[in-house]
Amino acid sequence: MKHSILAIFCIFFACLNIANSAENTPPKKRPASRVAYRAELESLITTNAIDCKVSTDCDAVPLGAKPCGGPTEYVLLSKATHQKIHDAVSDLTKTITEMDTTANQVNGLMGTCQAVIMPETLCRSGKCVAK
Repeated sequence: MKHSILAIFCIFFACLNIANSAENTPPKKRPASRVAYRAELESLITTNAIDCKVSTDCDAVPLGAKPCGGPTEYVLLSKATHQKIHDAVSDLTKTITEMDTTANQVNGLMGTCQAVIMPETLCRSGKCVAK
């Protein structure tokens, strides 16, 4: 009888320890949404912005993936900013494009197949804008 009571207590405390350790374990991070990655990209560009002086200082980076191919949009930034944070911009644009491609395939999305043309850029008041 003593052994069975002891066994029950051991099982109870083992379960209690497992439950407590599960409470102390941080939850797994959920993958960020496309919107979150896009906001991170915008924040990264804004935080590291280097003003343009002339229109040739501007760059248009393709972003996303349409169902028929090609980017969903272009992100405008100065070439100096792009060079400064190239790796981070590249990682984020790649991640967003992969997310779009996966969503297009998984959801069987179709589009109008209209191409999003890379915008001509202007430097206006030190900021790169679409013409």
